[in-house]
Amino acid sequence: MKKYDASLLSQIWDSIQMLDVKASTEEIEITSRIESAETALLSLLNEEQKAAFHSYEGIKSEINYIGECDAFIKGVKFATRYLLEIEDD
Repeated sequence: MKKYDASLLSQIWDSIQMLDVKASTEEIEITSRIESAETALLSLLNEEQKAAFHSYEGIKSEINYIGECDAFIKGVKFATRYLLEIEDD
């Protein structure tokens, strides 16, 4: 996976991603449905189409990573500003 930002917050995000966090029941259910749909789809594709699909999945994974990391960074920055405002009062 490509890293797009070497800032301290993105490094913290990477560390958080490595933690063994238990998925919620809803996440487990949705993941199971996605896996079933993917298996069904892949069974319909020829090898060239499967390669294109896997490439698409990789690209989607990259943009999801970037979006999640960016949301985390923005959340930390917001929380920091908020706490600094409280401290000033």
